[in-house]
Amino acid sequence: MISTPRIFIDGGGDGHQAIDRAFVTAAHAAGVSRVLYLPYAMVPQRWPGCAAWFEAAYGEAFAEIIMPENPSRAAAEGKEFGAIYIGGGDTGRLLDTLLATGLDDLIARHVSRGGLLCGGSAGAIVCGATILTAPPEEHSARSNEGLNLLGGASILAHSQDTAAARAGALRLAAELRAPALWALPENSGIRLDANGEPRALGEQACLQFTSGGRVLGFPSDTV
Repeated sequence: MISTPRIFIDGGGDGHQAIDRAFVTAAHAAGVSRVLYLPYAMVPQRWPGCAAWFEAAYGEAFAEIIMPENPSRAAAEGKEFGAIYIGGGDTGRLLDTLLATGLDDLIARHVSRGGLLCGGSAGAIVCGATILTAPPEEHSARSNEGLNLLGGASILAHSQDTAAARAGALRLAAELRAPALWALPENSGIRLDANGEPRALGEQACLQFTSGGRVLGFPSDTV
């Protein structure tokens, strides 16, 4: 079970959807003014653009945005922050970078202390138990085990609620023997409360699949 209400998992979007607003609201409520932004799912040439996007989306929410240009130093710099945002892109590239630099341990310690965490798209997928839910070309060269911050659950991002998509998600849940596989549509996501109960936020309902063949729908709130 999740012991903190401060994990926000986003199926993908522009940074202005309900799950992101909930992340910002939680930051304000907790008095968090510094956020660590990890854009490392993208190639280095795109990091300046990522920084500009994050500043536009979250610059008014946080007094300081920390985005180390060298991810190898990010875990060792020792800067204090109350929130982490893990951005989207190539899931395998992101996980490889987190594992190679010690950022995986930094994120785990942050969450264990009750720090705010938001993951979008690939950043959401790596928070789960496995990244085998990502497209095959985005699987990791080092390991496909995710950070496992969601009580054993895994994440399908950018999902669509069609008969074919549901059948595929059920097959994948069975193959992975996942206690839960979350299918999160674009512009939608989940927030986990203190006892691990999810609240869906965004434009569409979120679905949860289990290896036993169950499908649960979570109607989405917009606030």
